[in-house]
Amino acid sequence: MKLQSYKLLITLVVFFLIGVFGVPTYASRWYKSYEKGLKEMERENWTAAIQYFKEAIKVQPRDTKKIRTYGMHFIEYFPHREIGIAFYHLGEFEKAKRRLQLSLRFQYSARAQKYLNLVLKHVPPSSKPAPRPRPAIVQKPVPEPEKKVPPPIQKHPPPVTPTPPSNVKLVGERLSVAVLPFKRIGATVSTGELDIQDKIITTLVNQRRFKVFERAQLDKILEEQKLGMAGVVDISTAAEIGKVIGVDAVMCGSITLAQRSVSIDARLVDTETAVILSAKDDYSSNPSLQNIKNMIENLTLKINNDFPLVEGYVIGVDGENISVDLGSKQGLRRGMKCIVYREGEEIKHPITGESLGRKTEELGEIRLIEVFDEYSVAKITKSKDVPLKVGDRVVTK
Repeated sequence: MKLQSYKLLITLVVFFLIGVFGVPTYASRWYKSYEKGLKEMERENWTAAIQYFKEAIKVQPRDTKKIRTYGMHFIEYFPHREIGIAFYHLGEFEKAKRRLQLSLRFQYSARAQKYLNLVLKHVPPSSKPAPRPRPAIVQKPVPEPEKKVPPPIQKHPPPVTPTPPSNVKLVGERLSVAVLPFKRIGATVSTGELDIQDKIITTLVNQRRFKVFERAQLDKILEEQKLGMAGVVDISTAAEIGKVIGVDAVMCGSITLAQRSVSIDARLVDTETAVILSAKDDYSSNPSLQNIKNMIENLTLKINNDFPLVEGYVIGVDGENISVDLGSKQGLRRGMKCIVYREGEEIKHPITGESLGRKTEELGEIRLIEVFDEYSVAKITKSKDVPLKVGDRVVTK
């Protein structure tokens, strides 16, 4: 009896140690590949660095500020960002852009934004490379010295205005969004002439990802429906307002102002299901008007990056269930909508004979109900009574 008790105790200890420190397997070596990639970046061996980062991505595919390697050891992990920077130094701007945009969708970083700006402006690489980051061990913050100094002013670099990828065919309308008034919390600081709702609308329009509902028309409808303009934070109410307006989604949220800080919370809500499609926030210890404007631009860009414009194919049709070859690896999530279309005859320039593309026929709209790494399953939500078939094209709405 005692022998069995000892065996049970030893088994429990072994499982505990495995849970804390992990089993050294091939998959657990991903962070070694990441570290080797960073070393190759320091040596300017861009091609070798890319290969090491890709090995790490096979096991850990997402960029993040904090990830556990083993035991209680954590590092910053940005393989897609570093691949993008390597491609930039190799002069492959299109590949660099895709990787940097993917990194920003996973986790915003100033380094990725900086290089994306250089790529979009086609600034040639400098002969003197920028210093490469080392994996940072996440530790407890070091206490500040007793010397009193004013708090640093946080500045958010204005995000570059994204443009639709050149290889994505824009069929049908973009996702329609209405921006509702944001609830204001705290009254110790004034935003002066800055209208939060107007600034968000203007920023979204300039980013050219969504079809933004006109504010004047929105105010008129809200007044007619006696829905008020004090700021909507209840999700179900926001969804109901969106149904009245006739848009795919509504953005609502709040701004909290104090003497020495400001925070903005924003949510994008599906009007049909009342499901939150995206939720982002931003905080700063500097509540200046310019800083609030920069915060709004970064906040809307984060939401923008949650809805990538990607294109794929229908790979299966089973009644109202449609399978497509796009999944979480392309940034898709449950609840997102896609346009289904069919390509027709080629269009050629009458003088030069150059191919200008193909005619397209919009067939309907689908909503993703299950999302996997490489593919997704969707339901037909709108149809033009044309049976869908394998080989039809899809593009995110």
